[in-house]
Amino acid sequence: MTPKKYGKNTTAKVLSVLFAFILWFNIATNLEYNDKVNIPIKYIEPSSGFMIANVPPGEAQLYIRGSGKNLLYFSMKRLFHSDESYVSANLAGLPKGAHRIELKEENIFFTSGVNIHVERILTNSFIPVSIDKKIKRTVKVNVDNLPDVTLAEHLVLNGKPRSNPEFVIIEGPEEVVDPIKSIKVIALEKSVISERDTLIGATLEDTIDFA
Repeated sequence: MTPKKYGKNTTAKVLSVLFAFILWFNIATNLEYNDKVNIPIKYIEPSSGFMIANVPPGEAQLYIRGSGKNLLYFSMKRLFHSDESYVSANLAGLPKGAHRIELKEENIFFTSGVNIHVERILTNSFIPVSIDKKIKRTVKVNVDNLPDVTLAEHLVLNGKPRSNPEFVIIEGPEEVVDPIKSIKVIALEKSVISERDTLIGATLEDTIDFA
């Protein structure tokens, strides 16, 4: 009985399958597809002396169209260069007050070399933005009430506690900062004060972070 030889037939079959896959992949990736993608919103800062007084959305969802090759290339590029595709929102020159900013297709930028088309903006096509004057003030640290602090047994408080620093600088939107007359102490390093304590570190109450 003569053994069968599979070498040449197997190689031919593998090459045929590989060629068919390459042909299919080339045809499939040249067809056009639709997809949804989220890209970041980059804000051009307000004019000097003004700032954003709310927390606007950080990204927008787009409905895009392109060939399979371009969509695949776009997905791969975003893995390593996620900040190269974004939509720009220009806040420069806006006066104090509430605004509704429209995101437009001409302000959408994709990674270089990507040929895809934006069908429409699905989410956050209109962004509510509040603009306020940026002010800086010096306010006193309020030590009238020390939270969660007790004195050791047989001790009484003689005089008024002092903070170091006595004053702090706060900066932010005028509407938020202007009414602030003092900053509260919200925590101390020690909750029970003994006779040996001469210096107690304090944490000041955080204001809204607009950085």
